[in-house]
Amino acid sequence: MAVSAFSRYTVHALLEENFVGFEPGDRTLDIAGATIIADADDFVGIHIALKSLVDDFEQITGIRPTLKNATTNSTTSASATGIIVGSVGSRLVRQLSAQRGLDVSDVEGRWEVFKTAVITNPIAGIERALVIVGSDKRGTIFGVHT
Repeated sequence: MAVSAFSRYTVHALLEENFVGFEPGDRTLDIAGATIIADADDFVGIHIALKSLVDDFEQITGIRPTLKNATTNSTTSASATGIIVGSVGSRLVRQLSAQRGLDVSDVEGRWEVFKTAVITNPIAGIERALVIVGSDKRGTIFGVHT
């Protein structure tokens, strides 16, 4: 499964632009088998949604992704891709904002919204990652389920 805005097979979710496709391309990020990373101290509901995401990915791709907590695993085993998830107030998202220039101003202070971005070398061991940032607990959960 690849994240792409340029795919023949796309999925529309919550009136978002096309961003999920099932064919590789120059501007895609293969998320099948990606390591999923979240802040251990983020909302419990986000971690419940991530466990559901792991199960869904396994059913769709046949590959069970690894789910890691950023605060308990300072580095992760080398992986080409990752999916980093967090609420705007989490340590992980604040770190990405400060160190990698992740702009969260468009979700900060809002209710139940999320954004996605692709970042190169976001944390040690991850080359590229799809980052899902929610304005609050529900916004983050909506982003995970989308």
